[in-house]
Amino acid sequence: MVWRVLREMPSSASLRGATRIVLVTALLLGSICAAWAGPREYPHHPVNLSLFYPISTNRDPDLSTNFRLNLIYSKIGAVRGLDLNGVVGSVRRDMVGFQVNGIYSHISGEFRGVGVSGVASYVKSNAVGFQFAGLVNFVRADFSGFQFANIMNYVEGEMTGVQATALFNLNDGNVRYFQYSSIANAVAGDVTGVQAAAGLNYVNESMVGGQLALANFAKNMTGVQIGLGNVAGDARGVQVGFVNFSTRLDGVPLGMINYVRDGGDSDWITYASNIAAVSTGVRTIYRRLYSFFAIGVDDLQEDRSGTAFLSWHYGYAVPIAARWKIGGDLGYVHIMPQSSSDPEVNTRAHFAVQGRIVLEVELREKFKLFGGGGVSQRYSAYSSDNTSSTDPLVVLGISLY
Repeated sequence: MVWRVLREMPSSASLRGATRIVLVTALLLGSICAAWAGPREYPHHPVNLSLFYPISTNRDPDLSTNFRLNLIYSKIGAVRGLDLNGVVGSVRRDMVGFQVNGIYSHISGEFRGVGVSGVASYVKSNAVGFQFAGLVNFVRADFSGFQFANIMNYVEGEMTGVQATALFNLNDGNVRYFQYSSIANAVAGDVTGVQAAAGLNYVNESMVGGQLALANFAKNMTGVQIGLGNVAGDARGVQVGFVNFSTRLDGVPLGMINYVRDGGDSDWITYASNIAAVSTGVRTIYRRLYSFFAIGVDDLQEDRSGTAFLSWHYGYAVPIAARWKIGGDLGYVHIMPQSSSDPEVNTRAHFAVQGRIVLEVELREKFKLFGGGGVSQRYSAYSSDNTSSTDPLVVLGISLY
């Protein structure tokens, strides 16, 4: 502005030099004072009543108030106190206090307090407190407190506190403390705390704490993962699941199939026993821990060719010579007999628990022979009225990489 005035100023022929200096100095001082001026003072009224903006007791959308009662739609500058909106409430700056919205809340500034919305809530800046929405909570910056929504909670910045939803919790930043979802928790940053979901927990960076879901994923994990399938990059702690996968692991994998890319091993095993005629499956090994998961057929104990077996054994083996190892394991066997018209034949699914000592010798690279024995405790049914029998167990098999 100063330079535009100088360009339009008359030449020195019509205006003396001293006068020009005074005018320039005044313009510069005016610009500096304008830059140093304090923030704009907004009008304030303690009560604002509205039907549908601008039909209200005050039509200024920048007004601040302590109490707003809005039947359909209202715009206001800021609220510090109680905000009641029948359908939609819009706050152009900050909302501090207690807010209720029949359908939708839109806050362009910060939110601190308790917010309840029938359908959705949107906060453009930071939010601290409690948010409850019938469908969606959406925060474009950081959130601290408790969030609940039936479909989704979304935080674009850091989330500190608790998120609970019937479907999805989504976070672009880091998360601390606790997330619960019926479908999935997904975090683009780090998590420090606990994630629990019926479906999936996903952490794109580091997870420190615990994950509990059908499937768990973390780029780096320190703590525990419990689920049907667990996947981690660098992992320190415990993985408990049907399938556990990690790039590097400093801890314990406890599952039917445990695969560690760096430092682990796996092979294909086929063996016979005096319980199941033949079984075949996969064995995964990490350090000295190993896990057998196999499918078997033909019940030799009850002389029934149509019976199928699903077995899992988990154990620990130590070397005793250059090519020899000895291990001990505990196992669970699910037994599925064929149907039969003979009432004396047990056709119900039942199970057995087993303990084994297994000796293994490496005959050549990628070819091993193993055998051993133990005890099998067989139960007649998955019910309180079952009967059981204890039988000796003998196994003999081969391992191929």
